[in-house]
Amino acid sequence: MTDRCGPAIPLNEKDRAAMKKVVKANARDNALYVIGCNTAFRASDILAMNVGDVAGKTEVRVKEKKTSKWRQVPLNAAVIEALKPLTDGRAATEPLFVGEKRKTRLTVCTLSRLWRSWAEDAGIGGKVASHSGRKTFSRTNFERGVRIETLMVALNHSSPAQTLAYIHVLPSEVEALYSNPI
Repeated sequence: MTDRCGPAIPLNEKDRAAMKKVVKANARDNALYVIGCNTAFRASDILAMNVGDVAGKTEVRVKEKKTSKWRQVPLNAAVIEALKPLTDGRAATEPLFVGEKRKTRLTVCTLSRLWRSWAEDAGIGGKVASHSGRKTFSRTNFERGVRIETLMVALNHSSPAQTLAYIHVLPSEVEALYSNPI
């Protein structure tokens, strides 16, 4: 899958830990990373959020820009904690995620550049972009045993094939199937 500003891969456990260390120092970057990996919203939907959409809430309802479908997602403790510094003392109508210099709403391409910068600082190779959060959500939950059909619904995909593309089944995983006798 390629997002508008470049291809994206999911992050494995080691890369997630390295990325968390990099983004932790900046409240905005931490929140962008955490909400991307824990809600699987598309970058365009994350960046369209205003402070009032998440402040003091335990779930968020978004009309997806790409599909025009409504999606309601519970916010886990990690997301709520990461968003708190961005919502305290700010007006409900302000954009949630803004650039540090111009203070205007971030774009998807800017978010992709941020993801690539975080990955570089974390020593992560591969094609990381704004869609990596959504794919990390997919791959991580698949590894935890969540069925593809469940992920398909969570991602608001219209086919299992779309969801399979997000999971990134590795050649080594297919090869391992043949080494275990039935």
